[in-house]
Amino acid sequence: MIIQDKFPAFPLSIIIPALNEEKALPGVLASLERQEDDPPFELVLSDGGSADATVPRFLELTRSWPARGRA
Repeated sequence: MIIQDKFPAFPLSIIIPALNEEKALPGVLASLERQEDDPPFELVLSDGGSADATVPRFLELTRSWPARGRA
């Protein structure tokens, strides 16, 4: 039996590994922000103990993003 119904896509988790990437984050996030919501995705920053402002910069840049894939 073949089922032809469409099922909602599961959200995609994009994991960004980072170590002192404060200066690189704006370009990476700008690229991701231009992506369409198909499939919906979430961002996860995996910080390896950055000595710069990687985490605060990530939070600052993504604060205004909509909750993707959520109603």
